Amino acid sequence: MDWTTLIGEPFSHPFMRDALCMSIFIAVMCGGVGVLLVPRGLSMLGDGLAHATLGGVGSALLLGFAPETSLWAAMPFAVVVALGIAWLGRHVRISSDAALGVFFAVSLAAGIAAIHIAARKGVQVDMESILFGNILAVQPEDLNIVGSLSLLVVMLLLWFGPRIAYAGFYPDLASMSGIRVVLKEYVLMALTAVVTVTAVRAVGVLLVSAYLVIPTVTARMISWRLGPMMLLSICTGVMGSAFGLVMSYHFDIPSGSAMTLCLGLLFILAVGIRGLRHSH
Repeated sequence: MDWTTLIGEPFSHPFMRDALCMSIFIAVMCGGVGVLLVPRGLSMLGDGLAHATLGGVGSALLLGFAPETSLWAAMPFAVVVALGIAWLGRHVRISSDAALGVFFAVSLAAGIAAIHIAARKGVQVDMESILFGNILAVQPEDLNIVGSLSLLVVMLLLWFGPRIAYAGFYPDLASMSGIRVVLKEYVLMALTAVVTVTAVRAVGVLLVSAYLVIPTVTARMISWRLGPMMLLSICTGVMGSAFGLVMSYHFDIPSGSAMTLCLGLLFILAVGIRGLRHSH
């Protein structure tokens, strides 16, 4: 089997093309937002928000939303949790990771309890899909929603991205420059929540942090400038997603796991390239 057939055969199927489009949208969002999070030590924010999403899913089910739409209904819940973490860190004087731990534990417990109650009422919940994702089952309406969100996130990053980065790394200087540091922090937290919930649809709660962290860390191995780092991070996510889908098709393994493994391989490759550059 030649390379053309190896790579082209999976995407001859419509569901694989839809999965590829979804993964590209998610890679663009996670790659862009991750660059603003990871260098500030907020690598696990996406992971915590992903787990907190269970609370939103459970609440949506109890409010009568259908299981297939409950994840989108959980997005406002995740945004409130993200803003609450930022508010606690600023007004109660506790660290962001401690605030994340509080919200993570409470919302996760609330989500498990709510899903259990909904199941007792006869609501069928696909926990495996929530935990591990199912990008191969993406529907056209999902693509429309995620495509629109991806465009919105890109526009916000182009407009606010440099100022968010400046406010995050140099808050005092940014404040003296007239930048509203607090507002930028809340914008970043809300963006992270939106991106996290969207990524959960594809790779699940347990793997979502991989899309926020691995592409960014890989990009930092090659460049430390914001623009090139963001572009490299997005490209890493797109490449890892595409090769992961090909791997999942030919080896019959879960797509979320395959895409994450490919992201890990790209990170190892970047480490090797950096080592070679520094050895000369």
